[in-house]
Amino acid sequence: MSGGALQALAEAKGILPEWHDIAGRHHVTTPETQRALLKAMGVAATSEAEAAESLAAGEAHRAARRLPEELAVTADTPLRIPLAAPLEWHLELEDGGQESGRAEAAIHLTPPAGLHRLTAGEESCLIIAAPETAPGVAEVLSRTPGKGARGW
Repeated sequence: MSGGALQALAEAKGILPEWHDIAGRHHVTTPETQRALLKAMGVAATSEAEAAESLAAGEAHRAARRLPEELAVTADTPLRIPLAAPLEWHLELEDGGQESGRAEAAIHLTPPAGLHRLTAGEESCLIIAAPETAPGVAEVLSRTPGKGARGW
């Protein structure tokens, strides 16, 4: 019972099938571990049939949504989220700012860096907008107040 629906469900929930520890040793995630992690997440998977039911329910839930549950995007880059029907939307920015509007076929946004919450109808979507590159040490230290700032 190590493959099939259990494996697919575990992967859909972000459970890696294998991994390497800090010493570089390879580990395979056993079906028992997958079931225990899924149970901790509140997902039923005590048998292959139950895992198949949970997988199908999750896929049906995603298919019924207008918005994804989360989006990881590059900050300050135009974003287009297609819609099946027109609706009102509201974007709550991490810095407290807000944007809203009505979209016919798609929501068009250019989110700044940060974690933002988009709400459309009764659904919401976490928008994770990351900068294209991380700041360098010199840039971070130049923003640190005080004389003789150190980078740890």
